[in-house]
Amino acid sequence: MEKEFIITGMKCQGCVTTVHDALAAVPGVQSVSVNLEAQEATIQGTFDTTAILNSLQTTPYTITEK
Repeated sequence: MEKEFIITGMKCQGCVTTVHDALAAVPGVQSVSVNLEAQEATIQGTFDTTAILNSLQTTPYTITEK
């Protein structure tokens, strides 16, 4: 499956790396693409959406389903 999410709070490439790494660590995620300008992430795999939404809780970023 492929889902898109809106990420708020990213301001630089370091932010993108932090978000990417947190999302990629969720079990079942096969690939992650994070777009700084669009403030979006596209995730592919067989992941639990709730786990994705919880993955950024310890960061200053927020994630919502698109």
